[in-house]
Amino acid sequence: MKSTGIFLMLVCTVVSAQSFAGTRTDSLLPDNLSHLSGYQTAPWGNLPYQKSGHGKQTLLLLPGWGFDGSVFRDFVENHLSDYTMYVLTLPGYGATHAYPMPAEGTSFGEGTWLKGIEQGILQLLEKEKLERPVLLAHFAVSAHIALHLAAEHPDKFQKVVVVGAPATFRNPPPYDTLDYRGRVRSVDLYLAPRWFKTVSMETWRKGNFPPAVYSLDSLLGRQLFEQANEAPLPVQIRYLCEIWAADFSCYDRVTIPVMTLIPSFSPLLLMDTENLYMSWFTAEWFKLASRNKFIRPVSVRDSACNVMQDKPEEFSRLVADFLRE
Repeated sequence: MKSTGIFLMLVCTVVSAQSFAGTRTDSLLPDNLSHLSGYQTAPWGNLPYQKSGHGKQTLLLLPGWGFDGSVFRDFVENHLSDYTMYVLTLPGYGATHAYPMPAEGTSFGEGTWLKGIEQGILQLLEKEKLERPVLLAHFAVSAHIALHLAAEHPDKFQKVVVVGAPATFRNPPPYDTLDYRGRVRSVDLYLAPRWFKTVSMETWRKGNFPPAVYSLDSLLGRQLFEQANEAPLPVQIRYLCEIWAADFSCYDRVTIPVMTLIPSFSPLLLMDTENLYMSWFTAEWFKLASRNKFIRPVSVRDSACNVMQDKPEEFSRLVADFLRE
């Protein structure tokens, strides 16, 4: 499948952030950096979760950007006796409500919503008296939250499993010309207010990750694509801009075992020269592992980012083996 990758390509191919100033968007309305009129928000730090299973090993399952806990449904149902599982949801997805928007002028580099989720996870540990559970994080945003928690609180978590997630949102070579501060500035001054603020849902869907990124099964991939794009645009855009402005250097400071499952993807997806971002999900993990001995990439054949749905048996085996080590 050929991906247009509009908003991904826009960032990857524009070397100078000032070029965003001349970019035309779809409309002057609505304002995607604010919640829709009448939208009900959740208290900051509130984190929806559902507890299942009664096994000795505790897992915190965190679905990725755009998804709710249904992506883990089969895994949970098949392992009720093996694990005690807390299926979390990023606020704003599924039937949950997102956090309030930060005050106008707050930098996306502050990671306001990401910090709220991390605070919610730490509160969950205290509330449920959980001792060093395993973080199992899927796809974008959630993987960063898990690895940042592992770097900042290594005493609170035993291990981390990362599933089908990007190792970075930095532009691929030769467009990676911005340092961290420059990347945050480009998001705050150009990418958010001059592109995402007025982008239409139609353009968003055309530019988001294509179905083949989620699953090699075309029908499942389409279903996952629809789920990933269900939430209101302000929710999607807030998370995306915060992850674009995130500091990925914390990955080098992780000192607990991390297994990251690397999808094989379809040859057509990998061969498409427009999909420069695919290296985030593959090669970047191996570069990171060469710098940090605690991170171990494991390739999973015949899978896309939703490894637990494309290869459920292999996924279960890999997780079980990793936790037994």
